[in-house]
This record gives sequence, structure tokens and C-alpha cells, in this order.
Amino acid sequence: MKKYLLKLTGLLAMSLTLAFASCEMKSDMEIPLAVDTEALTLGKEGGSTNFSIYSTSDWNVKLSKPVEWMSLSNLRGHGKGNVEISTPPNYGVVRRVDLIIIGGSDTLTVKLTQEGDRQGVPAAQGGVREQPRS
Repeated sequence: MKKYLLKLTGLLAMSLTLAFASCEMKSDMEIPLAVDTEALTLGKEGGSTNFSIYSTSDWNVKLSKPVEWMSLSNLRGHGKGNVEISTPPNYGVVRRVDLIIIGGSDTLTVKLTQEGDRQGVPAAQGGVREQPRS
């Protein structure tokens, strides 16, 4: 009888192990588009940083306005991807641009700021003028 119980216990343990090993957890929740941050700030000395995109479809990155002071490592991908942002030193005023991420029918925004060496306000015609000093 003892031998029979040991065999039965062993068989039950093997069956449970196989049952759990073959189970695959499926999620009904899929997030079609997500990013790991909503805002990034780079120092005035320049450099690089990155953020991750998670998508169930193809995605692409666009800028809210054309800028010449930064570069992106990639503008499109599928599924999970990383985008590296590089900027040179900024000897002027603070720079800002929105990175618009589009995946399927969803859109997200990451706000990028680069600190500047000078205090200033944008001029009405798109230039930059320095604030008067007291």
C-alpha cells in the first residue's frame, strides 16, 4: 500500500508540473501604444538620452516643428523600440519641441526641452532676443 501511495504521489506531482509548464498566460488587455516617459530634459552642455516605445503595430515619430538642433536615432519601428535623442551644446536660450509618436490610430507626445546658456524670450518673428538685465 505504501508503495502504491508513493507511485501515485509521484505521478500526481509529474502531472501538475507538466500542466503548469504547458500553461501559457494570455492577457486580454493589450496596450496599442505607450512610452516610458512624457517629458525629457537635456542639459545645456548637450549629449544624448533615450526613451522607449511600446506598440502592437507599426509606429513613427514626428516633430511638432522643424528643428536643426537635435537628431533622432530612428523615426519608425514596430513593437518595442528605443529612440535616442542627441543634441549639441546650447549657448542660446532654452529649446523645446514635442516628439509626436503615432501608432495605429493612437498618438502620444513626449515633450523635449534642452536647457540654454542664456536667459531669453522668443521674438515675435521667430528669432531670439535677450531679456534686458536689471
